[in-house]
Amino acid sequence: MSIAVITIIGDNYGSALQAYALQQAFEEMGEEAYLLKIAATSSLKKYVKMIICSRDASSLKKNIFKVRSDFKNRKKIKKVNDFYIQQIKVREYKNINALEMSESNTQIYCSGSDQVWNPAFQPSNLMYINFKTNEKAVFCSYAASIAVSEVSEKSAQYYKTHLGKFDVLSVREEAGWKIMHDLFPDKEIRTDIDPVLLKEGKYWERLCSNRFKDKQYIFLYMLRPMPEMVDVALRYSDEMKLPIYYIGDFYVSNKRFNSFFDAGVEDFLDIIKNSELVLTNSFHATAFSVLFKKEFYSYAVSGT
Repeated sequence: MSIAVITIIGDNYGSALQAYALQQAFEEMGEEAYLLKIAATSSLKKYVKMIICSRDASSLKKNIFKVRSDFKNRKKIKKVNDFYIQQIKVREYKNINALEMSESNTQIYCSGSDQVWNPAFQPSNLMYINFKTNEKAVFCSYAASIAVSEVSEKSAQYYKTHLGKFDVLSVREEAGWKIMHDLFPDKEIRTDIDPVLLKEGKYWERLCSNRFKDKQYIFLYMLRPMPEMVDVALRYSDEMKLPIYYIGDFYVSNKRFNSFFDAGVEDFLDIIKNSELVLTNSFHATAFSVLFKKEFYSYAVSGT
């Protein structure tokens, strides 16, 4: 049986690891599973669009900061992309039309997990399987994250239009379950754990790089800049007399940070596994802190 997994193929560690975990889960069930991908625009085009389409001075400043951070993290981004190539089966197509022509025999389409149904990413033909498929194909989701507790009427209508055809609806958060239940009261809505949590820490240790073995440090990982996290990291560094190892999607300039701009997916797992304390605002860094039984503080972020 062929299963096409549709998820966010991003250049951060959590996206890569949840995609790997979901595909592996299907493979271990004896099924042929692979990720579907639409070819991304060039980095130059993406960054130019970010700058040009900035809504105001604040968003322009943020987007320039993101471009600068991505340049700093260019080796890390390449390593994450290499992880997809080396560890995950991916079928990439130029556009939706090319996908439709090649995937006509696919039997199951599974959307999830990660933030595939975040309303900020609407519309999306791929994440909602809004394209021509085999008439007998089954549509399902697994631990799809909506990432918000409330949605606008416009977003709700989009869900109604595009998710009604799904045979199985599975979400990751209780808030997402409530949104889906209100929209589809006659459907059974599942709440399932993120795919990385389907395995224990020992399973993930085999992917660790051992780059940080026998080192002592506090690990700070931020998907979004949060000054209060920096302050807490510095305070614990003083109290525990340990250095701060930093990885993040955004560049942070601090002389007391040991920043790793070249850390790959395997390094990300290893730096959590060998840390004395983890400080993060990332769902997946929190998940792996639990799996590796590390002391951690997880910070909530607002908005999308």
